[in-house]
Amino acid sequence: MKKLYTLMLLSLTASLAFAQPVCNPNGNVIIYSNYDGGRLYIVVDQNIPNLKIGICTYEAVQVTIQGTYAGNVTEVRYAGYNDPLDNCNLGVSTTDITGVPEPVDTILQYPNATLSDPNGYPQIICAVACSNGNSGGCNTSDQIAHYFQTVFNGSLLYHYTGYNCWNNFTHLVSQGGNCCLNPLTSVGDVIEESSLSVGPVPASGQVSLQAVFRRPADAVIEIVNVLGGIEKSLVRNNAAVLNESISVADLAAGIYFIRIRAGEQTVMKKIAVE
Repeated sequence: MKKLYTLMLLSLTASLAFAQPVCNPNGNVIIYSNYDGGRLYIVVDQNIPNLKIGICTYEAVQVTIQGTYAGNVTEVRYAGYNDPLDNCNLGVSTTDITGVPEPVDTILQYPNATLSDPNGYPQIICAVACSNGNSGGCNTSDQIAHYFQTVFNGSLLYHYTGYNCWNNFTHLVSQGGNCCLNPLTSVGDVIEESSLSVGPVPASGQVSLQAVFRRPADAVIEIVNVLGGIEKSLVRNNAAVLNESISVADLAAGIYFIRIRAGEQTVMKKIAVE
């Protein structure tokens, strides 16, 4: 009996160690990032519709997509520095993606980041850890997650990251990874509050609204009066950014609030109409 209990305990411990956190179990975007590049084999062993894969490295990487559900992959995008220096000694000096049709893959060298972050680099070049910092000059994990969710117009399932070489490394999609969003921010937070701007103040004809989302989400934008009544409402589905111009010409002069609801988050900004 003691032996059986020990085996059960070891089995449970192994399963817990294997389990990996994800951002959104219904997400369709997975990200692989490191510094040294190398050779990475991604085995799509899980049935995820419209799967999109993002790759970010500083040095060149060769990526092979394979597995039972490889046909579910609709887009693979490399975005990184793509340095030909082969620190892994694997003979990899150019980035290459195989296992998916050519129109599905895109290789870009240091494209502009879609999320401004004082701790990260302004172009997408590399990411080596789930952290707020730039990890030795790379991007923050928030920048990487925001970039790929924006270009893919999808939701993050997980981010698999590390520093050293992918030395002919094989990773099963079902193994998961990390959430890699800002640990100081709830996963439920969608709106990058520092990006929210409303103007002019006061307004007479139009109010302009800009906001950046941490990941694409459905958003409800409302103009609310001081009694809580909704004067105007509009919906934006699966939005990564908001760039709206809303007429307030038909509103009586006074104080109002612009309220944005996305995911579990609600933010408000006061406006004056004259």
